[in-house]
Amino acid sequence: MKLEGKFDYKKALILTPNRIQELESIFLKYCTSVSYDATTVADTEISFSSIDELLNYDNFQDRKIKELTVTGRQGRDRVVSCLFGTVGFTLLWGYDETCICRYSVLTVDIETTIRSDILTFLKKITAPAWIAGKFRFFGLLGCISLYAAPFLLFFGKNTVKDIDATSAIICILCSYCLIKSLKLIDKHILAKFFPPVVFLWGEEQVQYEKYDKTRKNIFWCVIVAIIVGIIVFYITNKLPQ
Repeated sequence: MKLEGKFDYKKALILTPNRIQELESIFLKYCTSVSYDATTVADTEISFSSIDELLNYDNFQDRKIKELTVTGRQGRDRVVSCLFGTVGFTLLWGYDETCICRYSVLTVDIETTIRSDILTFLKKITAPAWIAGKFRFFGLLGCISLYAAPFLLFFGKNTVKDIDATSAIICILCSYCLIKSLKLIDKHILAKFFPPVVFLWGEEQVQYEKYDKTRKNIFWCVIVAIIVGIIVFYITNKLPQ
């Protein structure tokens, strides 16, 4: 009997050297060898000969890893593999699947334990702010603007003939500029502060710590601003008119 299956995970992940070593030890319970294949942000494909070579990789700029496939084999046969990265296509939110796991085993007991071991591992490496990483301005505001634009265009107009060309062009240009701005904010700000998958070694560790510190500072600034606003509002309303 041969059982083949797959499952995915949809929360943001942080992979550290210690966690990669832990994953390898899990795979070696069911396999005799583990291999590592990566794709960089420049779409260069890399095959690492060992876990040490992977963890000593500089992971810098265009060479930064965006997808990592960890494969466990029994001889030449693939037993289990995990693909880490932003796998699914998304339009309205930050990311969909962050890990897709496939396996091919001989018994139901092995299938149960291997799924349990990997899911437990994925829960351990789940990012604390994974919900915030799902948020994207384009998904929230971009689609609203697309729906609102026709209503604004037709506001006060009875027929299509009542709409002048200048108003239509301005409306289209404003919608386009808004959508482009939102996508730039999503790509260059939110995606960096709340990445779907972080491969936390090499230069990426320095960059992540910098963004993490900035994110925490912004968070506390917002909290303080809210508290101060509430206090000022309360005092203002208590003062005699």
